[in-house]
Amino acid sequence: PALKGSLIEPFVRIARGESIEEAELAWNQKMAVCTVLASNGYPGPYDKGKVVEIAPELT
Repeated sequence: PALKGSLIEPFVRIARGESIEEAELAWNQKMAVCTVLASNGYPGPYDKGKVVEIAPELT
């Protein structure tokens, strides 16, 4: 499930050391997909400081 709304309120509460129990979190039943660009070897030992290049036609 995906979160409806913004994460700003819970993040601000966390940053202030407050509980997020009172934060209004609502979920919808839609799904989401996320793509992660990571260096070779991730999540194990991996090269750091590498530049990730994305072809202009993909942006």
